[in-house]
Amino acid sequence: NTNEKFKIGNFLMKFSIKRKDLFQYTINQINCFFLDGNRVTNKDLDKYADDTINRLSECFKEIKKPYYYNCGKNTFNHLHGDHYAMFLYILSNTIWVIDRNEVLASKVFLLNKALHGIDAFYSIKLPEVFLFVHPVGTVLGNAKYSDYFVVYQNCSVGATEELIYPTFKGETILFSKSTVIGNCN
Repeated sequence: NTNEKFKIGNFLMKFSIKRKDLFQYTINQINCFFLDGNRVTNKDLDKYADDTINRLSECFKEIKKPYYYNCGKNTFNHLHGDHYAMFLYILSNTIWVIDRNEVLASKVFLLNKALHGIDAFYSIKLPEVFLFVHPVGTVLGNAKYSDYFVVYQNCSVGATEELIYPTFKGETILFSKSTVIGNCN
């Protein structure tokens, strides 16, 4: 436990692991799961590290729940499944947004799916502030999401056969087994 702190602007966030070690941890997992001969290296993820950590910090600084906020500081713990699932979504999406690197974004997405049972595809655009709470069995489609989107386990957000997705406005919580499909607000 390093309790490394990252300062983003005036915001200070505590991490359970050093930044370089967090990305190496993720690389090791990717290479363990995907034995396709195309190993991921530090160089592959370095260019996304700053944006990913900044986005993660921006998201977490708004969360004042136990395990996310303690003694006046927000905390990221790589061994807390919900934290790590959020990190992996942000990393996969950052890779996609910056470079459209489908292979690398897919590996991070599939790692998240394998570890946490959440299907939050790298190309969907979750809001700046969101929260996964025990997200096992959750599938998030290409809806329009707004800040303060919270999703629990076994939820679905999807489209009609005509590929029309929902729109979320304002603070939204989808509790266990919620389903939101199609042309709705």
